[in-house]
Amino acid sequence: MKLTAWKMTLGFASLAALSACATSSGPDYALQCMFEVDAPGEYEYAAGVLEPTVFPSRGGTQAGADAINACIVRKANDARIAATTRTGQQVQTTASGDRVVRTVTYGTPPQSQRRTSGGSLPLPTQYPLQPGDEALWPTLTIAQQQRALLFLESGSTIRSSLAED
Repeated sequence: MKLTAWKMTLGFASLAALSACATSSGPDYALQCMFEVDAPGEYEYAAGVLEPTVFPSRGGTQAGADAINACIVRKANDARIAATTRTGQQVQTTASGDRVVRTVTYGTPPQSQRRTSGGSLPLPTQYPLQPGDEALWPTLTIAQQQRALLFLESGSTIRSSLAED
């Protein structure tokens, strides 16, 4: 038991010494993530690479390597997002298993011309609507909304009412 614990410590110490000798232009995310995840065993990765892929070595597991790799991706993405932060930026992070998805929105999109002259008729929920119709409706002018109502009454769609004759 003590020998195994000593080997893991030696593995991390050797890894730390090797990574300190490597020339890298940024932080050693792999080493940071090995300590953060604390997966059992030893793991290998290419020195000097900002976002290396970690592989299990003696006593390491693929699950441990996957967790370390997910951590590396998260840290690298955090660094990229921090480097490109803009005023009005919104970041939404979703993590699922070994995947991390970041959605970044910079400010609000410009208003369309149709939205500025939008009509005021209520959404015609008595008719079957298509996906996106609820968002489209307030962007239409009164004339477009009235034409769309005629199309809906005849069984057609709001979008088809916008097509040129």
